[in-house]
Amino acid sequence: MEDNFNTGMPETSGTDTSYSTTTDYSTGYSSYSPEPEQKATLSIVSLVLGIVGLIFSCCCCLGVPFDIAAIVVGIIAKKKNVPSQGMALAGIILGAVALVIYVITVIINLVTGSGEAFSNSFMEGFQEGLNSGAVMFF
Repeated sequence: MEDNFNTGMPETSGTDTSYSTTTDYSTGYSSYSPEPEQKATLSIVSLVLGIVGLIFSCCCCLGVPFDIAAIVVGIIAKKKNVPSQGMALAGIILGAVALVIYVITVIINLVTGSGEAFSNSFMEGFQEGLNSGAVMFF
């Protein structure tokens, strides 16, 4: 028998059935499964914390924990190379900008003394509300 150049299979006569053309492909290798898609949860959390921190950056010190958390979670997301790197970067930037706004607000309040006046008027109003019964605790 000679090899057929076109197919790479040996030539067979019409009555020769000793050669089987079926091939068993079960070689024991596992089938291909794509790598599981990473979640962008850290990036989303960083962005949301940055937005919340920016909103609260002008109110007392409510935004500072959110700002710090946005920066930390954003850096962790960047180091882990999770998807949506842009959201992680935006969270870092928003957290940093909010911290800068908070620091500037504190400096202005210290220089002008308006921070103390605001807290005093707030406490006076709160005390008046308590005395008049407008504020009730459950």
